Amino acid sequence: MKVFLSNGHGDKAFGWAIQEESDFAIICRGREAITSERVNS
Repeated sequence: MKVFLSNGHGDKAFGWAIQEESDFAIICRGREAITSERVNS
């Protein structure tokens, strides 16, 4: 699932969600795996 994410500090990413927990998603962007808050649209 491709998702648009924001970590709440102005950093936004467009990546692939590999795991979702409630309002948070762990995404893989390149080699990094980051946890970020989803932007609900």
